[in-house]
Amino acid sequence: MGRDFSAVLLMLFVFTTISLALPVRRSDDPEPLDAVVQQLTADLGSLKARMAAGMNALKSELTAKSSEIQTLRNELQRLQAADENIVAFTATISEASIRETTNGIMRNGRGMVRGNNDANGRHITTGATLSLNAGDTITVNHAGWSSGFVDGGAEAVFSGFKLR
Repeated sequence: MGRDFSAVLLMLFVFTTISLALPVRRSDDPEPLDAVVQQLTADLGSLKARMAAGMNALKSELTAKSSEIQTLRNELQRLQAADENIVAFTATISEASIRETTNGIMRNGRGMVRGNNDANGRHITTGATLSLNAGDTITVNHAGWSSGFVDGGAEAVFSGFKLR
């Protein structure tokens, strides 16, 4: 029993020595709380910096997308306008038909627009509206016999082109 008592005393002595060597922290000690606050403040600052960088990246991407959308809108408007472009012209054809049939103007070989002989029966003035696209061919046809400024042919002068 004496040995057991000595062992208990030795353990009590070691425990007391270790306990006294450790710093005592009380719940009302402000030091640990200050350290936590400082760490949270640092973490918050880091988070704010990352959020600001992310927001700047999003703003840049949004600006780029807005520019891309505006470019696409402009292209769409240009295509719609090109689709609706109408070329209005007046053609004066330099020969009339002796039989008073009229000469005409065709786009891509179809859809002849005819005019009328003028008061002298020698010219045909056609005020017409045709829808023209890039690469279209305009043909001036001569109907009937020529009265003669150009041997059997027809010439035309186009003026007043307007795009709407």
